[in-house]
Amino acid sequence: MSAVRLVLVAAALVALGAAPSAQAALPKFKDRTIVVGKSIGGVKLGAPAAAAKKAWGATGGLCDEFSCLYRVKGDTNGTSGEGTIAFQNKTKVTRVSLKSAIAAKAGHTFKAPFTTPKTSKGIGLGSTAAKVKKAYPKTKESGNFLTIAGAGGISTTLTYDTATKRVFEIVIELIPDDA
Repeated sequence: MSAVRLVLVAAALVALGAAPSAQAALPKFKDRTIVVGKSIGGVKLGAPAAAAKKAWGATGGLCDEFSCLYRVKGDTNGTSGEGTIAFQNKTKVTRVSLKSAIAAKAGHTFKAPFTTPKTSKGIGLGSTAAKVKKAYPKTKESGNFLTIAGAGGISTTLTYDTATKRVFEIVIELIPDDA
């Protein structure tokens, strides 16, 4: 990961952690598809912020000009799973992601609604790394990251647990030119 990308990810995490302490809400996936390099649950890269918010529904107040955060009510740190939408210049979607819940003892648990969206090849949270690589043969692997490069600087990254080899996070984002 480049230094610029690490800084962007760190800034996004700080912004998400500083979100208002309102009642969280879960995403309401009317569209249950993941389109590699394009969208998750109807939230498309490049879409207006208003369209993204409409696609997943109200956040319960966990939305500002930089991002919207979807979590289980009462979960203040995302351990029950979360969905995020990031915006550039308060207007267009530049990143959309889903993350599974963290298990009480170790690893991750895979529960709806975060596990609901799937690709046309059946890939989603909980899929094995082997299944991802079989479904998308051009996948590049680095550590526990599986990356599918797309046109125009768009990247789809699936992060898997090294013990179980199951995907616990999916991120589709526009990587800046200087990353």
